[in-house]
Parts: sequence; C-alpha cells; structure tokens
Amino acid sequence: MTDDLAALLASPNPAERALLAHAAAGTPCQLAATRPDPGDPAAPRVRAALLAHLICGGSAAAPVAPEGVRLVGAVVEGPLVLSFREARGETDLRACVFSHAIAARRAGFVQLVLNGSLLPGLMAEGATIAGSAFLIGIRATGRLSFAHAVIGGQLALHAAALRGLTAQGARIGASAYLRAADGTAFVCDGEASLSGAEIAGQLACDGARFHNPGGIALTLQGARIAGDAIFRDQGALPFHAEGEVRLSGARIGGQLDCASAEFDNPGGHALAAQRMQVGAEFFWQNVTVRAGTLYLPSAHVGDLVDDLASWPDGERTYLDGFTYDRITRGAPTDAAMRLAWLARVARKDGRFLPQPYGQCARVLHAMGHEAEARRIMEEQARLKGQARRRAALAAATTPRKRVAARLQNGFDYGWDAAAHAVIGYGFAPFRSLYWIAGLILIAAAMAQAAWTEGSMAPANDLVAASESWQSVLARDCVPTPFPGCLQNPAAAWNAAGGAGVDWETFQPLAWGADLVVPVPDFGQTATWSPTAGRGFWGFTLWWARWPLVLAGWAVSALAAAAATGIIQRGVPQ
Repeated sequence: MTDDLAALLASPNPAERALLAHAAAGTPCQLAATRPDPGDPAAPRVRAALLAHLICGGSAAAPVAPEGVRLVGAVVEGPLVLSFREARGETDLRACVFSHAIAARRAGFVQLVLNGSLLPGLMAEGATIAGSAFLIGIRATGRLSFAHAVIGGQLALHAAALRGLTAQGARIGASAYLRAADGTAFVCDGEASLSGAEIAGQLACDGARFHNPGGIALTLQGARIAGDAIFRDQGALPFHAEGEVRLSGARIGGQLDCASAEFDNPGGHALAAQRMQVGAEFFWQNVTVRAGTLYLPSAHVGDLVDDLASWPDGERTYLDGFTYDRITRGAPTDAAMRLAWLARVARKDGRFLPQPYGQCARVLHAMGHEAEARRIMEEQARLKGQARRRAALAAATTPRKRVAARLQNGFDYGWDAAAHAVIGYGFAPFRSLYWIAGLILIAAAMAQAAWTEGSMAPANDLVAASESWQSVLARDCVPTPFPGCLQNPAAAWNAAGGAGVDWETFQPLAWGADLVVPVPDFGQTATWSPTAGRGFWGFTLWWARWPLVLAGWAVSALAAAAATGIIQRGVPQ
C-alpha cells in the first residue's frame, strides 16, 4: 500500500466511509438518488485512487466482498486508473460524475456498469469483460473506446450521448445496443466505429442519431454480426445518420432493417456497402436519402423488401453487382415498377449497367413471374443497343469514322427496332404472330378489294389462254362498258355453273396467308393473281405484294430464329 493510499484510508470523508463499509459488506452504496451536480459543494465525493483500490480487490485495511464495488450517485474526483488491473466482483458505478476519463486499458472486469453516469471518456482498449458492459443513458464528453476488447455478454448503450465511439476489432458475446430507449435517442457526435467487430447477437441502432458531417458517421466495415442489424425508427424517433454509413465487407447473418431510416451525406456516400453479405431480409422501405449516394456494388442480401420511392434517382444509386435471392413481404414484383426501379439504379456516370436488369429478371423468373422477367430482359436488350450505338459513335475520332459509325448505327438501329418490335429480342417470340396476322389481314383486305373490283384473274397460263376464260373476258366491262357486261369476270367464271367451277375458289384470308407466310402453300397465289390495269386496288395490290412478301419472310425468319433459340437469350439462371 502506498503512502498516498494509506493517507486516504486514514482520513476518509463521509461518502468514502460509507463506500468502505458497503464494499466490505458486499452491498450497494447509494450516496444520492440521482446523478449529483459536481458544482454543488455538498455533493458526495469519492477520490478516484480509493475507488480504484476497492475495485481491484482492496486490502486488509479496506476489504472488498466477492460481490465487488457498487456505488450510486457520487462525484469521482481525480483520474480513475484501472489499466492492466483485475477487478474483484462487479464494477457498478451508476449515476456517477467522473472528473477525468476512465483509463481501463487491458483491464479485466467481471461486469462493468456505468448506467446514467457522466464521464469525460473511457479508454478500455483490449479490456476483458466476462459479463456485460452496461452504459445505459451515459453522457460522455469525450470518446469511448472498446477497441479489441472482449465482452462476454452485451454492450448496452441505450439512450447514451457520446462524443465518438471506437469498438473496432471488439468481440461481443451477445448483442450490441446503440439504440433509443424510453423516447430518448442514442446520439453519437463524431465517428462511431465497429469495423472488424464480431457480434454474436444483433446490432440494434433503432432510433439512433449519428452525426459526423463530411466524415464517417457509422462504420461496420468488415464486421461480423450473427443476428440482425437494425437501422430503423423507434416510435417517433427515426434512425438518422449525417455523414457516411459504411458497411463495406460486413457480414450480417440475419436481417438488415433500414425501414424509415434517414441518411444525409452531401458530396459522398450516404450508405456504402460494397461486398456486404446479408443472410436474411434487406428492408429498404420509407427510406429518405436527403443527400449523398447509395453505393452497394457486389453486395448480396437474402430477400429484398423495398419500395420505389426509397431509391434515389439522378444516378445517386449504384447497384452494379448487387444480388438478392427473392423479392418478398409485399414488395412489388410487377414489371412496370421494377422497370421504373431499374431506370433509377442501372446508370453510373452516364453509362448503362446491364447487370441489375439480369439480376432482377433472374429472381422474378425463379419466383414464377416469367412474363415480368421477359419484359425486363427485353428492356435490357433495348438499352444495350442504345449504349452500343452511343459507344460506337463516341469511339469515332475523325469525320470519316463518324460517318462510318453513323451508317453502321443506322443498320444496327434498323435490326434492333425490328427485333424489338417483332419478337422482343427473342424474349417475346409469340409477338410475331400478331405481326403475321396483321400482314395477312392487310393482304386479305387488299385482295378482297381487288376481287370485288374485278382485278383478280386466274394465274395459270393455260387457263388464261383457254376458250372458256376468253369467252368470259369477251363480256368484260373493261375497257369499254356495255349493257350486260361483267364487272368481275373472275367471279363469273369461278361461280357455280361457270366454266371454272372446278378451279380453286378464291378466298381472301387464304390468299393473304399464302402471300405472307412462306409455308405452308395454300395454292391461292398460284391460282389467282392481281391485274394492274383494271382498277385502283388491282394496281395497288400488284405493287404491294412484293413488300408484303418480304415483310412476311422477315417476320417469319425472326420468329423461327426466336423459336429455335438463335436469337432468344434466356433469362439468366
């Protein structure tokens, strides 16, 4: 025992005498009902050297029961130095006011309780706490440090007000609570760092406020959290972060819940979570990102639970490589909403990012939403074409190359537009049926008009030269009408009782299908042909049949390519 300590024990003040008696008896020593005012001369005071002596086991002159030291409502004067020392029993210093930061580097505690206390700081780097560290409702005017500490139970900082927190590399055997309590928010002014920490339970930050404008407000970089990470509101208290929230490389075994959270970091990342891993749901609903960007490249979450409004637009969201297994809990799965979402999150610095489209389509397809998945892949293909043409034009550095690029882009655009319109780039092959049906109806309508007009004739040369057909043509109203002339010789010739009754009967739909569809052959176009000189519709159909044939071949070829997989690119698996 040092002379200074002997002097303290020889002349304790009333508060210290009470503490000595309770420490020996193993009972709590309550000197005040609430945290005292250090400016009050009558406030109970305990000298830090005496308190440290008792915490570390005391002596024959100042015995300490196995329960340890339990002190409530004292002003602790002087530096409390516990570094590299072992506490006896519980260290419970509630509602106390400390004049100096507590030094507890590499200290060993059975359990540490500082609930409701006011302290300039706590340096507990490398400390070992067999039980829990309870710092509920504390007010710290300096930094708290549990860097590389080992805490067997929980780290409880409910409703605390801090000036920075360091717990990087800490190992916490239960949960860590940096949360609001009883309507009072947890507040940290300055960086809160749990980078590289290992938390066996959950990290609860609901109703917390982290303030470090222009810097890192909260970092969990490389942290391992076995349970949930909760960054959401608690009642009327939102989770609010001013500064960057960094989850890069963090692994969260349970949920990441950011519902109703608020992020604000002008000019930087509001949330940076590249390569983060979340085992369960990622809740991202009713979120407000006032300023800053969301940066989640190559992150993975189990289930995505979101809404469109929570994702910032204007290229403030970067999700290239972001993956998820399902979209659940009522989050939208319709193509319209997902396409609107993808339009917000799939561009960076003007560049198109195709991966978010493929990822969304893969998940929707796996969930049974095949039509939605195909629509998303179709839109991806369209945007890829746009990006390809922009890149080709941007790469052209001379006038000649720019002309060549524009010509190439023209052909590319024509092919792209056809593939998009007819078969949805292979993701909507049945769309070609509508085009074929439309072409058939156009051809059939024109053929019917030409037939009614009398501008259709047998296409067989033998029939055309036959006596029966020539006798009918002799009564033709073209070129000079006369009484009893035939307005439609082909109809008269092919009618019941006519010379061509055994000839192929004209059918406009079959004729249109025969013209437009390469196979099968219905025999109509080989039997009947428009004549260009008898009237408007005959003339029109004569010239229109060539583009109709070409269009039919083109649509049929695209449909066949899509059906056989030559063009169709399946939804990513």
